[in-house]
Amino acid sequence: MDNNARYQNFLKNIYVGINGELYSPEDAKISVFDRGFLFGDSIYEVTYGENGKLIFFEDHIERLYNSARLLNMEIFISKEDIMKQTLQTLKAAQIPDAYVRIILTRGESELSLDPNLSYHNNLITIVKPKPIYSDKLYSHGLHLIISDVLRNDRRSTNPNAKSGNYLNNVMAHQQAKEKKADDAIMVNHEGHITEGTSFNIWCVKNGVIYTPPEKSGLLKGITRQKVIGICREKDFNLKIDNFTPEFILNADEVFITSSTKGLMPVFKLNETTINETAQDRPVMSELQKYYNKIIEIELARDEYCYF
Repeated sequence: MDNNARYQNFLKNIYVGINGELYSPEDAKISVFDRGFLFGDSIYEVTYGENGKLIFFEDHIERLYNSARLLNMEIFISKEDIMKQTLQTLKAAQIPDAYVRIILTRGESELSLDPNLSYHNNLITIVKPKPIYSDKLYSHGLHLIISDVLRNDRRSTNPNAKSGNYLNNVMAHQQAKEKKADDAIMVNHEGHITEGTSFNIWCVKNGVIYTPPEKSGLLKGITRQKVIGICREKDFNLKIDNFTPEFILNADEVFITSSTKGLMPVFKLNETTINETAQDRPVMSELQKYYNKIIEIELARDEYCYF
């Protein structure tokens, strides 16, 4: 299937809301003068629903507002309205296990870099079926590379702002595909591991769990925060600190966390095989059990239902 055919097939199960109005994917449009389109001047969140209930919805909305604060973006829409519009699109889609992307731009302005010319936001919500990852990925794992593309520095666009300016991630992902890998990890200007293109990274060495600190230049993932909470509550040996590519290449276990993937193992990093079976990942397997329990508790809550 060529890329055009893939795109046309993709459109069949897409539902879009723009500023409170529902549109077919073919008719969903914003102005060419929108600052998100012109300058990447936007923020976004990705979460998902399971069995008709949104998972960690409040956490994602809080992070959306944190991204706005980091970018000095004024939000003209109330938090309640953002949540209402998101649920409205989900209810229209009627997809029990749904992926939802919430995009907030700085809106239209005259052609100028000056963000003070903004006078409203555009809110876009996109809903589609939640991706289904194969059992093999959860049992065998991902093949990742450590990309040559550097994660942007915290002194430029802060990586903790989930913005629409994503080109370095795109370039790193492209490099991974060129090397026949699934995805990529990026390092910072100091040569320390930061995160993946759309996920946080973890490794285990001699029973100690390692994950990079915020200061390395990463997005504080919602799933990352939940796993950190598990480690502290259940007395896992956790170290949030900088580490190098050499260190992670010699780890006993490597895994990723993300909202849509949860916890997923890494079997190969560059050309180094880490491990290939669940039996070789006892720490991640234990964390996975505790994380699954958190999801069960979240699903039992009678909030943010859409199906």
